[in-house]
Amino acid sequence: MDILIIILAVIIIAYLIGIDRNIRIQNLYFKEVIKRLDMMLKNYSPYENKRDR
Repeated sequence: MDILIIILAVIIIAYLIGIDRNIRIQNLYFKEVIKRLDMMLKNYSPYENKRDR
């Protein structure tokens, strides 16, 4: 258990440091991913198509 907690802490700290260094790049990347997911949901979701029609 102790080893797992230490590994998780190291991963979280490294992730936070990475966000601090690359915050602009990551924000642009997440915006692009969200736009693409929205497009995919609008194009391929049967629920959205039924609502629109």
